[in-house]
Amino acid sequence: MEFKPPKTLDFSNNPAETWVIWKQKFNLYMKASQKDNLEDESVKIAILLNVIGDEGLRISNTFKKDKDETLEKTMKQFEEYLIPKRNLVVETFKFNNLQQKEEQTIDAYITELRTQAALCEFKCENDKCKQTYEDRMIRDKLVTSIFDKNVQQRLLGECDISLEKIQGYCKSIELGKYHAQVLNPLKKINQVKKKCNYCGLQHEPRKCPAYGRINKIDEQTEMPKNKTELLEGYQDLFDSLGEVTGTCKIELTNNAIPTIQAKRKIPLSLRPKLKETLENLEKKEIISKVDQPTDWVNSLMGQLRLCLDLKPLNKFIKRQHFMIPTSEDIFTRLAEKNVFTVMDMKEGFWQLKLDEKSSELYPILIIYEIIIF
Repeated sequence: MEFKPPKTLDFSNNPAETWVIWKQKFNLYMKASQKDNLEDESVKIAILLNVIGDEGLRISNTFKKDKDETLEKTMKQFEEYLIPKRNLVVETFKFNNLQQKEEQTIDAYITELRTQAALCEFKCENDKCKQTYEDRMIRDKLVTSIFDKNVQQRLLGECDISLEKIQGYCKSIELGKYHAQVLNPLKKINQVKKKCNYCGLQHEPRKCPAYGRINKIDEQTEMPKNKTELLEGYQDLFDSLGEVTGTCKIELTNNAIPTIQAKRKIPLSLRPKLKETLENLEKKEIISKVDQPTDWVNSLMGQLRLCLDLKPLNKFIKRQHFMIPTSEDIFTRLAEKNVFTVMDMKEGFWQLKLDEKSSELYPILIIYEIIIF
């Protein structure tokens, strides 16, 4: 009986992974065809180089040749060439981020976990584990990342449960669900998943993650395909600085004492650039000149960015208290989002307009004139 050798090894698509499967197929071919019993190692190597393909033959030409060359040594040379030194931290990170998908069976998920766990080299240091350390890690990961939360609660209530028992229990749950669908096919038909108008995802009825949080998605709205289309479609947003709706009111305490700070010196070499900056801000209506006396005068700390010395004023401002969101709060709100952007907020404060009384608190003495925001 003749056995077909495996196809040539594909070096173009992740050879580190394809090599593992190809090597297994080649060993099975050699064993099934009884060619692994050949005494002449050069014949075995010739079979390997003939089957692996042209790219593999070119790679083998770079290997160091020994007098006592064997098939095992040649296979090891290919493995060292194709598989880089493994980063256990990265592989463990990948293992910890695996999650069971909605339609994925428990057997398929455990196979996925075992495949990744083999790359992590989990070992028990004291060698006193009742089960292998790899099985324990897979068991713990399975309990924490299983898709069915009802099954997860049941497993969390068990003490010292083995991986085999978890696998058997989950398979019985899957089998029960399958029998329920066979006995009641109409229920499966009624639960056909459609694209939701609220979250844009597909899910069963009454299981929308965005229920009560956002309005319906406007199906007529299309996202810009490139930068040019974005600028043309929203040109009014890029022509000017823009302005936040409403005004900002700064309130002082009753014992506030107005302070007039001395003017700070500005180098002659920077005065033309500073003048240009002030003229641009005045054109954008961010600042304006003051032609009357003011109770407060602040000095300029920065020379081109208009950074104010507000220490005296800050002592008398009534503080407004807000809860600063944590990173966990922000990440929760970003769940199921697909489109993100990066914004430059360096001029964000200029978009917030001060009311007339508050603007009188922020005059700046610059060279021979006073300006306010």
